[in-house]
Amino acid sequence: MREQGAGLPLLMINGMGTNVERWGRAELELAASARTIVFDCPGTGRSETPLWPRSLPALAELVVALLDELGHARVDVLGFSFGVSLAQQLVKDAPARIRRLALVSTSCGWGAMPGARSAWRRHAAGLRSPALGARLLVELALAQQGADADARPLGPP
Repeated sequence: MREQGAGLPLLMINGMGTNVERWGRAELELAASARTIVFDCPGTGRSETPLWPRSLPALAELVVALLDELGHARVDVLGFSFGVSLAQQLVKDAPARIRRLALVSTSCGWGAMPGARSAWRRHAAGLRSPALGARLLVELALAQQGADADARPLGPP
C-alpha cells in the first residue's frame, strides 16, 4: 500500500495480474493534485493473500477497512480492469464512501462472453510467464469483444 500527494483522496484499484507499479506515471501525475492511494488487492500484484474464495462483497469490505485505517471517510475511486468490478461493488455496498468514480478497461462481467472463461483460466495460469501472459491477455480482450478465444490457436506472442 502506498499513499502520496496532497488533495482529495483517490483510491486506485489495479487489475488482476498487475501490481501497484502498473499505475506508473499516471500515479505520479495524479498525485500532483490528489492524495493517491494504491494497494495490491488480495490475489493481485504482490499480495500474498489469495483472492479466491473471496467474493467481491468481501473484497469491498476489506477496502472499506483500509479506508477506515487510513482515515478517509470519502474517496474518489479509479478502477482498472478487475478494479472496475471492485469499484462498482464499493459503490453498491458503501455509496456514502465514494465521491466520484472512474472506470477504465471495463467488461460486461467475468466469463459473460463466449470463450472468456477459458481465456481467463489460461491467463491466470500464464501469469508466471510474461510472454504467455501477454498473449493470453490478447485472447481475453478478444473474448470480451465477442470473439471466441477458444477457436484461436494459442501461438507465440
